[in-house]
Amino acid sequence: MIKNFFSTANHRTLALLFAATFIELTGYFMLSPLLTLNLHGRGIEQGVIGALAAMSWLALLASAPYAATFVAKLGAQNTLRICALLPLASVGTYLATNSIVAWFVMAFVGSLASSLRWICSEATVAQLSTDATRGRWVSGYSTLIGLIFILGPAAVSLLIAHFGVAHRAPWYLAAGLIAAGAVLTFCMRLPASQQQTEASPPAPLAQLWRTARSMPLAVAAGVMGGFFEVGVNGILPLYGIELGMSEPRAPLLVSASAVGGITGVLLAGWVGGAVAKRRLMQLCAAVIASACALQWALGLQPALVWGLAFAWGAGGAALYILVMVALGKQHQGIELVQRMAVLVMAYTLGGLCAPLLGGWALQGGTWQFHALTSAVAGAGLLALLSIGDEEKNTTPNH
Repeated sequence: MIKNFFSTANHRTLALLFAATFIELTGYFMLSPLLTLNLHGRGIEQGVIGALAAMSWLALLASAPYAATFVAKLGAQNTLRICALLPLASVGTYLATNSIVAWFVMAFVGSLASSLRWICSEATVAQLSTDATRGRWVSGYSTLIGLIFILGPAAVSLLIAHFGVAHRAPWYLAAGLIAAGAVLTFCMRLPASQQQTEASPPAPLAQLWRTARSMPLAVAAGVMGGFFEVGVNGILPLYGIELGMSEPRAPLLVSASAVGGITGVLLAGWVGGAVAKRRLMQLCAAVIASACALQWALGLQPALVWGLAFAWGAGGAALYILVMVALGKQHQGIELVQRMAVLVMAYTLGGLCAPLLGGWALQGGTWQFHALTSAVAGAGLLALLSIGDEEKNTTPNH
């Protein structure tokens, strides 16, 4: 099985892309907690710290509409290389100066590069894998990203526990990992088709809107996936406390959601190639909606919240992966990058709405939060049941 998995040049290239992404982004995801702890230790206001953390979301929203334009002008390989270098400039700035303004600028630049890398690398993984292995490569890639979210902050915690908050050892490790990932990225050679430039799409924002209108099923699945996989994670600890959990225990709900997310990714990747994607999306939405229905019984059986968090993570992650696999099967080149950008923006929209609306709802009690999540899950399920199958209406570009 493993030998066959790496039997083609494309698959060996994908393996190198995985390694480069894993090493570099593990280092990059160490930076966020390091910045937060550093600023807190300097007595910077929480609002400023939160604004710096929000740079990643702002950069993602700013870069997604123009991702296809960048890839068209530079080619996928050059885009990945440039995106590997810019985070090095960011970490170098953090080490060289304590200027808040400089940190804000470089946080945006580094996040901009990481956002473009996210879109470009996911499109590359979907495009270079075959129909028979696409689901496994896509699920493997997303599992890798999930592990990075855990390993980066965990490395910071271990190093700080050993050296202390003020020591620069965590910063040096982050810089070393980012540099190593950049070296691997430059060693990687994509197929000739991935190195070529193409005519960039005219009026990127207008083109993005037209693309979004042409893929309503993917947009609905992306928003729902983002809402329940990553969005609610921002308030799951608060939700647990409202249900009576202790403060040390409540954050473990995020871990339950993460385990569910990895499970959903793996199942969707391995099963998605053999079953109709739309039916699987509807099943995932039904799982999320059923879990939301169980919320109303939490007063009688609080332990159900662990299964709830797991189901939300699994269903949301599987929705995203199923859309990725379907898009990779149907599209190529700049068209695929454009559609991946729409998916990422839909996913981001769901991720942004969940903590904003959920935090507001929890102020009125858990019943309002239950009503909100049930309404979102019901609307998502209804949308996925009513929207036609896009695979039947789309002619593959290859």
